Amino acid sequence: MGGFRFDRKRIAKSILRASNLPAAIALVVVVATGIVADNLNRELYDQQQRAFVTEQLNQVRARLSARINGNIQLVRGLVSAIEAEPGISPERFAAISASLTANSPELLELAAAPDFVVSMVYPYEENRAVIGLDYRRNADQRTAALRARDSGSLVLDEPLHPVQGG
Repeated sequence: MGGFRFDRKRIAKSILRASNLPAAIALVVVVATGIVADNLNRELYDQQQRAFVTEQLNQVRARLSARINGNIQLVRGLVSAIEAEPGISPERFAAISASLTANSPELLELAAAPDFVVSMVYPYEENRAVIGLDYRRNADQRTAALRARDSGSLVLDEPLHPVQGG
């Protein structure tokens, strides 16, 4: 069997010939270009993903902000109604509160506290235990209540443990 003989040295010499140098350089350039193009593609994709997520987040932020601002306006409307009717009855307070909460599921409970003492709540049955609460004597809620009074604006405070439970 005197067939083909595999000679590594001869193959290595033929590959390393000077005439193959331009082809080797071209191969290196093509591979390097492919790597650079892949990296640029990946960066572009990442930028597009970040832009998409930012756009989605901005839409959520805008909707959330609109809901919060809408609820603030509803509560301000309730305050105006109480100011317009200083002797507002608990029934009238409940009627106004019911219409506010019906259109805004984020508003779960409402309370009126003239002189810092809760005198009306909505819904009443679930929250009647809070009637008579004096914010000046309740350590959990005193600071925020006084800050709201002193600033004349709405105050957001940390979550608290409701007197009525829940």
